[in-house]
Amino acid sequence: MTRLPDEATIIRCRHLLETVALLLAETALVHTVVSTAANVDDIYAAQTLLHG
Repeated sequence: MTRLPDEATIIRCRHLLETVALLLAETALVHTVVSTAANVDDIYAAQTLLHG
């Protein structure tokens, strides 16, 4: 049986990721931040990043 997080947990996590992305963008250390859904393979995400 798979336990899924509740909506409040998902919203907190998303807010945290957005905050970190903004902080990284302000420091100019990171040019682009890309996120994917949990069911997207890393291989597909990497290929998309490398080939546009």
